Amino acid sequence: MDAPPQIFELNISGKLFEVAGDILARFPNSRLGKVAVESPLSPNQGTGTKKTLFFSRPSTPFDDILAYYQTGELHMPSNVCPKAYKRELEFWGLDPDDMQHCCRFKYLAFFDDFETISAFHACIDETSYVPPRNNVMSPIGKCRARIWSIIEHEEATAISKVVMAFLVVCVVVSIFNLSLGTVDSFKERISLSSLRSHLADLVSQEGEDYSDIIDVLGATDCGDNLACVVQEFQGYIDEADETNSSHIESYDYTFDLDSLKKTIDKFKSLTHHKERHFSMVVIDWVLLAIFSVELFLRLSTCPSLKRYFLSQLNDIDILILVTAVTEIIIEGWFAKYRYSDKGIRILYYLQMLRVLRILRYVNKVPSIQVLGYTMRTNFKDLVVLLLYVLVGVVIFSNFAYFVEDSKTFADMPESWWWGVITMTTVGYGDVVPKTVLGRIVGCICAVSGVLSLSLTIPVFVNTFISLYQFSHIHERYLKTKQNQVSPSPITVKPTGSTQPDMHPDSI
Repeated sequence: MDAPPQIFELNISGKLFEVAGDILARFPNSRLGKVAVESPLSPNQGTGTKKTLFFSRPSTPFDDILAYYQTGELHMPSNVCPKAYKRELEFWGLDPDDMQHCCRFKYLAFFDDFETISAFHACIDETSYVPPRNNVMSPIGKCRARIWSIIEHEEATAISKVVMAFLVVCVVVSIFNLSLGTVDSFKERISLSSLRSHLADLVSQEGEDYSDIIDVLGATDCGDNLACVVQEFQGYIDEADETNSSHIESYDYTFDLDSLKKTIDKFKSLTHHKERHFSMVVIDWVLLAIFSVELFLRLSTCPSLKRYFLSQLNDIDILILVTAVTEIIIEGWFAKYRYSDKGIRILYYLQMLRVLRILRYVNKVPSIQVLGYTMRTNFKDLVVLLLYVLVGVVIFSNFAYFVEDSKTFADMPESWWWGVITMTTVGYGDVVPKTVLGRIVGCICAVSGVLSLSLTIPVFVNTFISLYQFSHIHERYLKTKQNQVSPSPITVKPTGSTQPDMHPDSI
């Protein structure tokens, strides 16, 4: 009969385990395997003796680790954090890749989610500014840090909330004011006094030949009624046509009939131009002043100008303010651009970016932060989704173009449009197949669109839900932590006595 093997008594933080040395030697590269291989018996010891080893490690995960030596199958306990279990595997010298498939997915999924949440947490910390301690700041520095915290809504105080609400209202009013300015009901024609001043500036600056219109306006007493001017001189022209007269006299002015007709046509083209109501222009000026003051405060109190200008939202905000000021200056100084839709119109189009200004004030909202980070982290998945849709659109739209007649799809780009609205299940109904084969292709296209979207969108949804839950819990934790009173630090005085080595790796 074979001699009994050496027995190792493992004391894991007070919990005793007995295991044979040959079982531990199955994995010689592990910590226990090395102990079993490198622990020969002394001459006064016989076989079957016990050797006690003490490890100051958690005993709960060691049950499954010891089972790995006994059965050769590595499992993860359900009541232990995977991160803590990984640390234990590293201590005992075991490879996590040896874990069985039933537990490996949960193990790897945890670390994938943990890495995503950690990166999101770091991203939030980068966007927030934590001022230094008050004892190392000057009074001016304290004031700057307080102003920055209020503007950036870094602190949950009443004044910060009021400032944030006021700025959000200003942005909303700015967007509505710009949008309503495109409605004819909120526009008005140029007044006669403004037109006189405008024509005088044109003549003085550009040397334009508008003196004839100035003479017409001086030869009438219609006030600010432009229609009255047109009606009055149109009556003069009709009367001159009836009497075959070539000259028209009004007040102290004498007009040639042919030149007067051209002048009235030119005058009509000017009177057709409409501008926003003056009250809306005043609102724009007031909001521009508010946003300019805000920008000045941001630039003068921000902790890092480099990081400030690296933000796309900050650059867009500066671009909006610069274009608004430029538009006001150009329209005030250069008369030819004042009531013109050419050249300076690009500055007006850039004002449409005002809607992006709202993102500056809502980027502190957890759902907005989560949504933006989800789009960045899942960019590859988004590209795959667009690739699926693009391939489906090209395939099904081409088939639909060839099976339908030219009355349904005039050209292939029109069939692409039909493919896009069908794959995305929008279905405007402006273009529909009429043949049997075309409807079959349409059915397959719609079903393929539903499947492709339903298979890829959950990737975004799962990431968004996990990050949103983390941000919500993290925000609640921070509020609880801020409300707690931090205890005073305890100072430990060193003593002359030496302490034993309590390193966790010590045996």
